[in-house]
Amino acid sequence: MAAWKNNWRKRRKRAAAIVEMGSGRDWVSRGYDIASCLVLLVNITVTILYTFEEVKARCGQALLLMEAVTVAFFAVDYVLRVWTAPVINSESSAFGLPGNMYFP
Repeated sequence: MAAWKNNWRKRRKRAAAIVEMGSGRDWVSRGYDIASCLVLLVNITVTILYTFEEVKARCGQALLLMEAVTVAFFAVDYVLRVWTAPVINSESSAFGLPGNMYFP
C-alpha cells in the first residue's frame, strides 16, 4: 500500500511540474506552456470570429467545434491544477490556513 501511495505522490509532483511554468530544461513543461498559450489564442480568435455574421454563416460549426475543444482543454487544465495544488502549496501558509487550502 505504501508503494502505491508513493507512486501516486510522484505522479502528482510530476504533473505539478508540468502544469506550472516550466524551466528551460524541462521540455514537457515548456511544451505544455506553449500549448496552453496557443489554445488560449485559438479560443480568443474563435470567439471574436464567431461574432461576425458572414463568418458564422460560413464556418459556424467548425468554430463551435474549435471552441468546444479549447474549453475541454481548459477544463482538464483546471482539474490538473486543483489536483496538484497540495503539492505546489504544501510549504506555504496564509492566515493560519494549511498550504493546500490557500490558493493565491
